[in-house]
Amino acid sequence: MSTIFISKALTVTTVEDVRTKFLELELGEISAIDMKEYDRDGTTFRKFWIHYSTYSTEPHAVGLMDRLKRNEARQRNGEVIPAGDIPRIVYGVNRRTGNDMYWQVFAAKTPAEREAERAAKEAEVAAQKPKARIVM
Repeated sequence: MSTIFISKALTVTTVEDVRTKFLELELGEISAIDMKEYDRDGTTFRKFWIHYSTYSTEPHAVGLMDRLKRNEARQRNGEVIPAGDIPRIVYGVNRRTGNDMYWQVFAAKTPAEREAERAAKEAEVAAQKPKARIVM
C-alpha cells in the first residue's frame, strides 16, 4: 500500500522504537518494518522502511503522503530537496540541548513495487541476450 523511509537514525534506535512512534502518529496499519545498518564517514547509522497494509485517510496522514510523493517526483526530476521541504517525525527532545530529535522521512517503493521493478529488469536483460543459433 504505502512505505515510508527513514534515511538516517542512530544505532540505538530499534524497530520497536520506530513502531511505537509511528503507531502514535495514527497513519494506518503497519504490516512490517525493515531495518538496515550502514556506515557513513566512519559512523554507523540505521535506515528503516515502515510498510503499511492500509493507510489512513485522515487529513494529517494524507497531507504527509502527498508531501512525500511530491518530493519523490521532484527528486526523480533531478531536484535536490531543501531540508526545510523534507518532513520530519519528531520523536523526542535532546536533554542536553533541548533541541527536537527527529527522523527525516521519504516515500519509498513498497515491497511489491520493488519486486515488480526487479522482475521487469530481469525480463529486459533476458530479452537482450542473444538466442542460441546454429551456424554451418
